[in-house]
Amino acid sequence: MSLVAICKADLDGLGIKYGRVSNWTINTHAKCRLGQCRKIAGDLFDISISSMLLADEVDDRVTLNTVMHELLHTVPSCLNHNGKWKVYAEFVNRRLPQYNIKRVAKESETGIIVECKAPVYRYILRCTKCG
Repeated sequence: MSLVAICKADLDGLGIKYGRVSNWTINTHAKCRLGQCRKIAGDLFDISISSMLLADEVDDRVTLNTVMHELLHTVPSCLNHNGKWKVYAEFVNRRLPQYNIKRVAKESETGIIVECKAPVYRYILRCTKCG
């Protein structure tokens, strides 16, 4: 059974209605995020998962948490990380102890070293009055 099927079955068991995902993709370019959910239209979404999650040394539970995190974004009114999304994430964590869904996963919890580079700016604007 795929990790997506496991997450969907778990949500079904809790009675949480998630949206339709038209496309699951592996993102080889993402360096600062493990997953992303984009709304296409209505209840239709695209979800991408970072290729970093597919490394042999990454525990399947980390990937499972990421898939569940993104699937929760497909629940109506759950595209952001507060309000209903937060309530559902806490509910899943409480009812299904194999999950530890958070807004952001820490490197120490995932075993994945994420190298986000600070943006490089070409110009600095400075106030002539206060510096």
